[in-house]
Amino acid sequence: MAEIFKLTSKKTYTIGELARDFDVSYRTIRYYESIGLLSPKRRGRTRIYDAYQRTKLRLILRGKRIGLSLRECEKLLHLYETDTGEEAQLLYLVWKIGERKTELEAMRRDIDASYADLDKVEQNARERLKELESDETAQIEQREMPSQEDEAQAE
Repeated sequence: MAEIFKLTSKKTYTIGELARDFDVSYRTIRYYESIGLLSPKRRGRTRIYDAYQRTKLRLILRGKRIGLSLRECEKLLHLYETDTGEEAQLLYLVWKIGERKTELEAMRRDIDASYADLDKVEQNARERLKELESDETAQIEQREMPSQEDEAQAE
């Protein structure tokens, strides 16, 4: 088993402490438990999390933060817990990170293209507004200028 899980601490945590420490909801922690990612001990109806479960939660949340699915997080945890050990886990992690970077790079290109499109549409809209302002100014000036007939009647 990987070093990360060779924990000897006897400290335990409640669901409330973990929720507060990691800024997640109780519901999130209970969900991870319901799908088998966490397995706290029970004291009556109270969930008791040890250092091992706390570390697993930290790794799950780190995986989610970098864009891994819960299934991918589960696989990483499983690799840590099996005889394949840390090397297999790290190889899988490096591979998943490469995939995620590729996805993010594609997203960045899409965002850059969308941003350029927005700039173009905004520029066209501003130019059209100027044209409309010019047309309106010309119409106002035309209304204010007396016609030749108006000038003849004024005399």
